[in-house]
Amino acid sequence: MAKTLDDPTAEVTEVLQAFIRNACVNDGTPDSGGEVRSADLVTGYLEGSGLELEYYEPHPGRRSVLAKIEG
Repeated sequence: MAKTLDDPTAEVTEVLQAFIRNACVNDGTPDSGGEVRSADLVTGYLEGSGLELEYYEPHPGRRSVLAKIEG
């Protein structure tokens, strides 16, 4: 996924399209969701940003990403 500040609208569109393609749907059961796909997308986008990334995975495949901004 390309990161560019030259065209923020295109960047946001690209990120949102990637999230939609992930088809991460939570039907309320512990095994639904597939959040790991979206967590991997967020991780890839934020890597190299200087933010501290932490992960929480209460169930396999149900990972969340926490990005900390110092200050």
